[in-house]
Amino acid sequence: MATEHILLALAVFLLAGTVKGLVGLGLPTITIALTSLVLPLSDTIALIALPIRGMIAAVVTGPIGLGPVQVLDGVGAGLLSHETPLSRRRASGRTTRPVRLPVARSR
Repeated sequence: MATEHILLALAVFLLAGTVKGLVGLGLPTITIALTSLVLPLSDTIALIALPIRGMIAAVVTGPIGLGPVQVLDGVGAGLLSHETPLSRRRASGRTTRPVRLPVARSR
């Protein structure tokens, strides 16, 4: 993720947190809607999972909180490292068609 994307995500979380503090709801809705304008949806969902993971780690102590924290770590890591054909095309500027490899035939 580029520095501009991280700064945008922080600004969006600040705005969404302010709305949540004033109204009492809307943090995920605002964050996903605004952040997905510049980031892929998988990155946006991973960014949403991080504060939830931090809250669980801070509130639930002991072995019972370890499971949900590890699950959210896996979800975030999996979503951020997942490469889709569309993201590959955006990054390389080339087509996403697979290359046909010659197949050895047995006689």
